[in-house]
Amino acid sequence: MYYTTSLTAPSSDLKKIKIGLVDTCTGMVYFVEEGLHEILAREICEDRNYDWTCDGKFVSAVDYLLEKHEFIKLSNYGQGNTFRCLTVASTGKKNSKNIREWLECLTGMLNLRTDLY
Repeated sequence: MYYTTSLTAPSSDLKKIKIGLVDTCTGMVYFVEEGLHEILAREICEDRNYDWTCDGKFVSAVDYLLEKHEFIKLSNYGQGNTFRCLTVASTGKKNSKNIREWLECLTGMLNLRTDLY
């Protein structure tokens, strides 16, 4: 079970999210209080009838959402730098205006670094 909020929610609310996936097309943030990004991504795929296993191209549901549907992975596990980042597919950052705009907004609001893969 996941929760949703809007990207336009107050930054104080967004800073509380530790494990989240951001849909840059709809402006929604999907998050769980505990668990893994992969489980969250699979639930989102199931609810939207996305087949992330198509052709064996994607290693995980998270990769599928990042690469095919312009999602941003939100990781905010406290004070260290290792797990405080916004992850995007490098091709998405180059090609998508939505991703670039939301990354700029989120990095400023949440003080998280961008991690490309």
